[in-house]
Amino acid sequence: MIESGTLVLRREEYKEKMGRLMRYPIILIWCLSMILLIISRFVLPSFLRLYQSFSIELPQIMKILILLSGRSETIFAAGLLSALILLCAYLTFKRLPIGKKINCLIPFPFIGYFVRSYLTQQMCFQLGHLLSAGLSIRDSVASMTEKGTTSFLEHEAKRMGRLLEEGIELDKALETAGYYLSDFSSVVRHGERNGFLDHALQRYGMTVMKRSDQKIQTLMSCIQPVLLLLIGGFILGLFASVLIPVFEIINGL
Repeated sequence: MIESGTLVLRREEYKEKMGRLMRYPIILIWCLSMILLIISRFVLPSFLRLYQSFSIELPQIMKILILLSGRSETIFAAGLLSALILLCAYLTFKRLPIGKKINCLIPFPFIGYFVRSYLTQQMCFQLGHLLSAGLSIRDSVASMTEKGTTSFLEHEAKRMGRLLEEGIELDKALETAGYYLSDFSSVVRHGERNGFLDHALQRYGMTVMKRSDQKIQTLMSCIQPVLLLLIGGFILGLFASVLIPVFEIINGL
């Protein structure tokens, strides 16, 4: 029960880290949308009248903003429809069995890596602690089918149990899954040969967890400044394209 609680805690921490990774770009995109909405509704009409009074051709970016503001209802409806489709897809995904959920996420390059890392961590920590408690491999796998573990561990233990009964080695059973990290089976094989599989699994699980944390931190440190530069550059270019002709008019007076 203690180990199950620890796994649940790790899962929530992992979700929180991924949430922080995705939350920041969404907030920046939302802020950019609000800025564009304010410009198109309140700032753009004043500049439009100014340009028309001096018979100056509108900059290309202003033409685009006018086009978008004229179709704001269509854009809003499309955004709302997209949000509803994503919500329905999410609710449908939640109802899928754990095996189908994994198969849906694994093919995506970015998401797939973190899914593999998370599943590898779960199996390493759970199986490693059970083995260190003195249980055999078969007994450890059988105990994971009991209630109290995560849905993935219960599903995976049943699959591995069938393969072990057929005489397949543990490393081969893990290798055939297709949703663990590629070097996981090699770690298991090496640990079995040395007779310290429990320690090998726990060390490898900690290594995978640290590696995932480092990748998340690296992604955060790259995504944040890049998005800020892109959005800031876009806003700066927007105001420059609108204001530079105005300054030229003022200088010509």
